Amino acid sequence: MTNCYICDTPLTLENSSKEHILLNSIGGHLKSKDLLCNICNSKFGHEADTELANQLLFLSSYLNVKRDSGKNQIIKGAKTEDGREYHIDGDRPIHSKPNFKKKVEGGETKYLISARTEKELLNILKGLRKKHPELDLEVAKQKFQWKEEYLNEHLSNEITIGGDLAFISIVKTAVDYYILTANEKEQVKHLFEYLKGNEKLNIIKHYYPTKPIYKKDTNEIVHLIHLRGNKYSKLLFCFIEFFSSYSFLIILSDKYEGKNISSTYCYDVLKSQVVEKQVKLKLEKEAINITSKICQNDFTTITNKLSRVLDIANKIKSDKEISNIIQKTINKVFYQYKNETKFTEQMIHELSKEISLAYVKFAFRGKRKTQTLDEW
Repeated sequence: MTNCYICDTPLTLENSSKEHILLNSIGGHLKSKDLLCNICNSKFGHEADTELANQLLFLSSYLNVKRDSGKNQIIKGAKTEDGREYHIDGDRPIHSKPNFKKKVEGGETKYLISARTEKELLNILKGLRKKHPELDLEVAKQKFQWKEEYLNEHLSNEITIGGDLAFISIVKTAVDYYILTANEKEQVKHLFEYLKGNEKLNIIKHYYPTKPIYKKDTNEIVHLIHLRGNKYSKLLFCFIEFFSSYSFLIILSDKYEGKNISSTYCYDVLKSQVVEKQVKLKLEKEAINITSKICQNDFTTITNKLSRVLDIANKIKSDKEISNIIQKTINKVFYQYKNETKFTEQMIHELSKEISLAYVKFAFRGKRKTQTLDEW
C-alpha cells in the first residue's frame, strides 16, 4: 500500500485520487492514483493548479486541447480596441453578455437586442413583457434572425505566467514525475513543505536554453517533462515546457543520493498522443543560478515561441473554416437543386459563385465593420 506523499495518509480505494502529472485542463493525460489522497489533490486543484490552469487557459482553449471531461473551457475578458468584451469559446468569439438598447423614433419605441442563445432571448423578452403585457412572445421571436458573422476586429487578452502559486503547481508536476518514475520519494521529501505552502524555497525559474534541446517537428506543439538525476554531481533537476512555449527549470535536489536517472515524457497536444524525444540538457551545479527575473533574451525567446504556436493554430483554424465554408455552400446549393437528377452547368456555376463569395467574406474579414444587432 502506498501513502499520499503530502499528508502520509495510506491510499485506499475510498480516498485515493486520480492525479494528473500534467494538468488535465491543459490537455495532460499522464496520471496516477498512487500519489495523492482526495483531500490533498482537491486542495491543490482549488489553489495552485487553478492558478496555473488559468494562466495557460488561452492556449488550452485556442488550441482546443482534449480533456478527460471533453468540455472546452471558455476564455473570458478578451476585448476589442474600443473596449467591447467577448468570450472565446474554442474557435469562435461570443458576446460576454447580451446587448439590449432602447430607441425612440417618432413616438415609436424600438428595442435592439442581441442574444447568444434562444433561451437567453426568451428571458429578455419575458422581462420586456412585464413592462409591456401586450407583447406577443412568439411574434417577437419571429422578428429575429440568427446570424453567424466574422468579428472584424482584433481581440486582445492579457496573459501572465508564473508567480508563487503557479510555481507550486509546476514544482508539483516535477515531484509527481520523479516519484512516478523513480518509485521513491526520499530524495524529494524536503520539498513537501514548500508544496504545502509552509516554506519558501528558491528552486524554480523561467528557463530558456540558448540552443534547442530537442527536435521539434514542423507543426508540433507539445508538453514536455525532462527529469535527470546524477549521484556523482548530486544534482536532481527537472525541465518542464508547456505548449512548446513556456519553460521552467526546477532544482529538485542539490544533495541527490539516488540512482542515476534520465527520463522524458512528451505529449503532442494537437495529435493527442505521446511522442518520443531525445533531450540534450546537461547542467553543472556551479552553473545553476536560480533567479525569478526574466531577461531580455528570455522575452524574445518566449515571443518567438508563442508566435510559432499561434501561427500553427491559426493555420489549422483557417483550414477548418475553409472546409466549413465549402461544406455549408454545398449544402445550400444542393438544397436549392434537390429535385435535380444530375449535375448541371448552372449548379456548378452557382456552387462556384457561392463558395467565392463566402471565401471573400472570410479572407477579407477585418476590412469592414458590420452591424450585429437585430431590430424589431
